[in-house]
Amino acid sequence: MWSPRKFREAGKRQVQREEAEEQQKPKKAEIKELKASNVLLNKKLAEERRVERERLKKEREKEKERKAEEHAQKKQQKEKEKEAPNLQKNAKQPQKGKRATSNKPAPKNKHVKKCSSSASGGNNEESPPKITSRGRNITIPKKFR
Repeated sequence: MWSPRKFREAGKRQVQREEAEEQQKPKKAEIKELKASNVLLNKKLAEERRVERERLKKEREKEKERKAEEHAQKKQQKEKEKEAPNLQKNAKQPQKGKRATSNKPAPKNKHVKKCSSSASGGNNEESPPKITSRGRNITIPKKFR
């Protein structure tokens, strides 16, 4: 149960609380509006930064294309300068056929099957080929002759 004195004090406290809330309402509304406008401002700034990044990116791409085109033109110019003396030489010189070979390649020996002396009857007077299939000379050590 409430005593009359406690009841009056509780009523006064409640009235003071309600008055404080009434005074805080405009401040809270203003803070809420500021937060909303701040969010909009941040979104706008982010959009502006995004647009600026895109613009700079396009600018860099154009510059890169321009440099690539310049490089290609320089390369073509160098090729023309390099080919110009050759064109003059070719116009003066008569056409020749294919270049002549200095030496004819050595004839390739056919593959000879080797057979052991015991299987062929023991007569090993045939001398092996003096040139390998690759065209190298063969020198056999004396102990195997």
